[in-house]
Amino acid sequence: MVRKAAENREQEILDAAIRIFSEKGYNAATTSEISREAGIAEGTLFRYFKNKKALLAKIVILSSKTIGKNIIAKRLGKLIEKNKDKDLREIVKIIMLDRIDLLEKNKELFKIVFTEIQYQEDLKQAFKENIILAAKDILVDYIDKSQFKEVFKDVDPMVVGRTMIASVIGYVVQSTVFPELITISKEQQVDQMVEVFLNGIIKKGDENNEK
Repeated sequence: MVRKAAENREQEILDAAIRIFSEKGYNAATTSEISREAGIAEGTLFRYFKNKKALLAKIVILSSKTIGKNIIAKRLGKLIEKNKDKDLREIVKIIMLDRIDLLEKNKELFKIVFTEIQYQEDLKQAFKENIILAAKDILVDYIDKSQFKEVFKDVDPMVVGRTMIASVIGYVVQSTVFPELITISKEQQVDQMVEVFLNGIIKKGDENNEK
């Protein structure tokens, strides 16, 4: 009975942490806020987890399905649905800005995820099923139902998604590690990222360069 109560309390803390991390991001969240959300004293939280990082690691390993669907895939689906009537360039820009915001607010979360999936087979499978494939399904569904369907090239959705996320991750890494190399605003950068993503770098009608 005591063991069951301890397991329930640990799960309550994990659930509270997921909610706080989802709302505020890992860096802005505090153990005192998580404790309040769980309805316990902060000292009680430390009986289960020695620090915030240990708590996050446990969440990533045990609750990747919840994190993947609620924070990443479901958020993307809601974003596309909310902005479905806007023009394609604006939709892509909104998605890129949202993904940048998601990464910037949860850098530590993704750092741990990308580290752990190299060594944890169950986490790798959960990440693939609940993040990669879930996002792919959302993208395929959007392309299939979109008013822009006729202008899309016949390209593998996995390649489309990977190209976009690679651009987003590249921006976040550069702005974090080498901010001095960025000479234009975030807005200008994302505008140019959208332009390259949609139209490439070759000028339209330049037959010599296209060969």
